[in-house]
Amino acid sequence: HGCDDFCTYCIVPYRRGRERSRSIQELVQEARMLAQRGVKEITLLGQIVDRYGHDLQDDTDLADLLTAINSVEKIDRIRFLTSHPRDMSERIIDAVAQLEKACEWINLPFQSGDNAILNAMRRPYQIQDYISLVGRIRETIPHVALSTDVIVGFCGETEEQFQNTVAVLEKIRFDTVF
Repeated sequence: HGCDDFCTYCIVPYRRGRERSRSIQELVQEARMLAQRGVKEITLLGQIVDRYGHDLQDDTDLADLLTAINSVEKIDRIRFLTSHPRDMSERIIDAVAQLEKACEWINLPFQSGDNAILNAMRRPYQIQDYISLVGRIRETIPHVALSTDVIVGFCGETEEQFQNTVAVLEKIRFDTVF
């Protein structure tokens, strides 16, 4: 729940508060209960889900949670969203590649293809870093489906900055764009 980022366009930290992770044990127990009720797919949902566990006492992360849920009988598929480019770790990418129940689908918003606009949005990465991350994901998970979120018409965005976003969309060829 919540978010510790304060992107200029987002209300989540103000409405949902700071980030809070539930324990793996609690989530596995909930997954087991859902499986007993016939649920076949679990979606792990968080504003920045790949920061899961950073506020817990142990060194738990999303890869650990995916692994734990993967062991729940009668659950066939596991998805997670929404990710943040800064927090998509190699451990998470490897977990998606290796776990049989993890869907080879990642939602990874880039918001804008222009570094000045990303800076104005308070997004802490450069578009080159994002493109490199997508390359690592596709190298590790060759058949991955990628979705993203994009904001166009951001305050002060020029036609050239908009075209930079279009160029990223053309280069990456996402499966779904929101």
